[in-house]
Amino acid sequence: MNRFSENLSQLRRDAGYTQESLAEAMGVSRQAVSKWESGQAMPEAATLVDLADLLGCSLDQLMREGCPKAFPPPFPQQRTSLTAERDFTLPGAPWWTAFPPWWPPE
Repeated sequence: MNRFSENLSQLRRDAGYTQESLAEAMGVSRQAVSKWESGQAMPEAATLVDLADLLGCSLDQLMREGCPKAFPPPFPQQRTSLTAERDFTLPGAPWWTAFPPWWPPE
């Protein structure tokens, strides 16, 4: 097994994917993922970029020795300030909280 194969297997498990679920998310067959992990085949360059994005890691982490942990999964930026005028709601708040108390203007 080469370094990519070992890293892919570890990162896939860390991200909570099975070979089948990773294959489905990537739009490839489960056999392709199995071949990548066993070192029998390598994905194309464009597929490597998509794979790194999906697993939340860099190409270096995917391809090089000493694979560190993957990045945390990307989340949309959440608002934390309630004091700014433009920042009226938090994710998940009811729609009517988007309007400040002085709305509508008189």
